[in-house]
Amino acid sequence: MSLFLGIDPGHTGAVALIDSEGNLLEIWDTPLIGKEYDIRGMGNILRDNLPHGCAIESQHPMPKQGVSSTFTTGYGYGLWTAFLYAYGIKHDVVRAQDWKKALGIPAGSDKSESVAAAQRLFPSGEFTGPKGGIKDGRADAALIAEWRRRSWGKA
Repeated sequence: MSLFLGIDPGHTGAVALIDSEGNLLEIWDTPLIGKEYDIRGMGNILRDNLPHGCAIESQHPMPKQGVSSTFTTGYGYGLWTAFLYAYGIKHDVVRAQDWKKALGIPAGSDKSESVAAAQRLFPSGEFTGPKGGIKDGRADAALIAEWRRRSWGKA
């Protein structure tokens, strides 16, 4: 059975593991110690779950995003990418617009659309918090993994 990882590399992102049948096996919030990335925890997730394919969402500065936030996002993306190369994990970098389009999520839609799509595809996944707030990083990671699964071997 093939395994696929999807990574939303943001500070509030996540990593999702699905199988070749599209079953969500596990989802991890980005490991943090306080407000800092837990580098050991990040590496452990990848080392312990070596997939056949992986996709990580590309990152770029957003309009009105602060310098500190831009740095943090880029730093997390760099850490995840370094681990992918270090462990020899074949991966693709995918733009949010591309995986969303492939999964039928309308362009310009808000985060709730991704959460709703993830809930439809992976009903066992936890994409909302205890007070009803959405966990869009978890939803995005699961959907990125699904994009990778669907596109595996097509290029």
